[in-house]
Amino acid sequence: SGARYRGGDFVTIYLAPRDYHRVHLPMTGQLVATTALPGELFSVNATTARTVPGLFCRNERLVCEFETAAGGMLVILVGALIVASIETVWGGPVSPYRSRQDNNWNLTFKRGAEIGRFLLGSTVIVVTEPGRLALSPDLVEGRTVRMGTAIGAITG
Repeated sequence: SGARYRGGDFVTIYLAPRDYHRVHLPMTGQLVATTALPGELFSVNATTARTVPGLFCRNERLVCEFETAAGGMLVILVGALIVASIETVWGGPVSPYRSRQDNNWNLTFKRGAEIGRFLLGSTVIVVTEPGRLALSPDLVEGRTVRMGTAIGAITG
């Protein structure tokens, strides 16, 4: 439930068209559920993010819920303008989503494992339960995050 993550930490990672478009899991976890949510396909660049209210809640997205050593973690793949589709390595629902699709899973992925990809750029949002992750002090707006870059450390 969303209440589990209320007050938790989150990181928003924007993928520009020039960036690497594969999504890797930041920590080992078991995929327990996904929710595919249909929506708009607004651009997700900084200007649009500032001017379109609720942008990341309005665009098409795939919410992936994992159980990890740090508790629950959401990895949310957000579609965007020109993104032909969101793909997952487990063959999850096919994008674009025409209706809400809820699925249960029991799949384990190691830290760094590829879990999905965009067929162009978009955004990934990682959300953890409150008090479970200390975000890296080096993680500041506009910083480039590459595969293997630490975004935080498990605290509890």
